[in-house]
Amino acid sequence: MGLLLIFSIISGCLSNDTQPSNNEEIEEIESTNSTPIVLIMDQSFPAEEGNTLTITGMVTDEEIPGVIIFLKLIDEESMEVTHGPFTIYPSSDGTWSHSVTVNEPNTWFAEVWAEDIQGKLSKNYYADVILEYPIENIVTVSMSYELPTDDGNIGYINGQINHVFIDSCSISYYPNGQIAIDGVIDLASGSYTIQINEDSTSKQGDITATCGKWDVKTQNIQYTIPMEEDEEDSDSDGFVDSEDDCPNTPDNEPVYSNGCSDSQIDTDGDGVFDSEDVCPGFDDNID
Repeated sequence: MGLLLIFSIISGCLSNDTQPSNNEEIEEIESTNSTPIVLIMDQSFPAEEGNTLTITGMVTDEEIPGVIIFLKLIDEESMEVTHGPFTIYPSSDGTWSHSVTVNEPNTWFAEVWAEDIQGKLSKNYYADVILEYPIENIVTVSMSYELPTDDGNIGYINGQINHVFIDSCSISYYPNGQIAIDGVIDLASGSYTIQINEDSTSKQGDITATCGKWDVKTQNIQYTIPMEEDEEDSDSDGFVDSEDDCPNTPDNEPVYSNGCSDSQIDTDGDGVFDSEDVCPGFDDNID
């Protein structure tokens, strides 16, 4: 009986010496402060949505309201900082966002890091941020010819240029065997004029339009100025009948490279000519 009592006392002493109390465990947990963790993923923005990029991400920390996030954009080619650093305060759920306005399509590295309320810094995190290049279809050109006055010799090739970036366009008439005659473009409307001296300009040549801000493309159209045609041009649109898909174009209507005007074309096949089509690309007969 005596030995059992002594063993119990010794065991109790050993137990008290090696096991911390519950209060000590709580104090140790409360004193732990982890570094913030930032989440950011690669982000791509279509050019059609504009040049303001709203970059988003998340952050985790024990005290999110006290966290500050820092963001900067680094140009992919030059590796120079082009935007930022910006200071961002996350929402209570840890999400964050920041809008950056850029000048043109490009790819950047987003560098982001965070600092918590006790001054503890996270590591730096990186992601690609891309403003995509816009789709630039090849330019389309319509044309008509304005004859000289009865006592003059100056005529005009007139028409319309259709392109997403009219300010990137140029247009010229290249008479066969002669130097180019540059046209003048009205940037507000997209209309153009090329002055022709009928006494000194070959009536056969090419109209050349070049457009593109980032993706430069050229459209060449063979054109015959309707002076005194050797071959018949019934509608005087600059395309002789043998090369004219629409030889009866109404007077003074600009035509495209096939010799047809908007009033003779139904691009989307909905039974409504382009000149009267309020919804090009859609079937107007469907509500």
